[in-house]
Amino acid sequence: MSIPPVLWSLTLSLWLVACSGPPSTTPLADRWQENRSKAAQLFRECRTDLAMAEYRKVLYLAELRDDQTGIADALLNLGTVHLVRGEPQEAAVQYRHARERFQALGDPTATLQTEIGLASVQVGLGQPRAGVAAYQQLWQQMEQDKRSLPLFRIMVLNGLAAAYRELGAFSQAHASLDQAEQEVKAVDSPRDLASTWMNRARLYLQQGEEQKAAEEVGRALAMDRAMENVLGIGADLMLLGTLAEKQHKIEQAQDYFRQAGSLFEYCGVDRQRIFSPAQRKYLQPDARNGPEK
Repeated sequence: MSIPPVLWSLTLSLWLVACSGPPSTTPLADRWQENRSKAAQLFRECRTDLAMAEYRKVLYLAELRDDQTGIADALLNLGTVHLVRGEPQEAAVQYRHARERFQALGDPTATLQTEIGLASVQVGLGQPRAGVAAYQQLWQQMEQDKRSLPLFRIMVLNGLAAAYRELGAFSQAHASLDQAEQEVKAVDSPRDLASTWMNRARLYLQQGEEQKAAEEVGRALAMDRAMENVLGIGADLMLLGTLAEKQHKIEQAQDYFRQAGSLFEYCGVDRQRIFSPAQRKYLQPDARNGPEK
């Protein structure tokens, strides 16, 4: 079963375009700027449903002004919000539209952003082989062009690790995460470092190394809590719940899953896309004896 996109794309979730459109000199431009700022703030607060509504207004206002860069940026941001919400198919539509516009604008950096988003979508749709191929191509492209932003490299390495893990290629996944951790430390990005640790914890869990998984997710959770990274905290708690469940610590698993569920609900993420049917039973009041068989 593929991991819901919201749980493995947290590095991606932190990246939203701050588009550099024309200066605000008209009422429509002022409204566009206000809505764009509001949308970005709502996303930072993890209010994805509200951020989605605001980005749609941003898109509408950009279309009214025939601001092609603003339209492309809004589409890209809508794709990212969809992906974080666990809606990869909807994200793919927005990313493709954004890619077409950025290509027409001759913007290779923004085009690269859409390609990274589309690679993430493939993994989210349960197509890890296609995801590996897409991420490898992007990595080769960035290796040839050293001007690529460090965040892009970190995103690709984490995404590549997730795709390898889905394929059971554990050594390749670890190698990607090792390099991602080096890249993150070089740019001093605690949030991305926590995401990398969380992804390593999932890898250890899939390998059956529960103690190592617990250590990795423990330090990821501490960092995410310090930064009030709500989505990161929710993903960490989900993993801790899974570990507790494997150890037959039913009450502890229920507590972790309930906390995670509350955080995802706050963020506007549908629980049905996050929790498996067995996990959802832990959210019920009578879950002390574990999920029904």
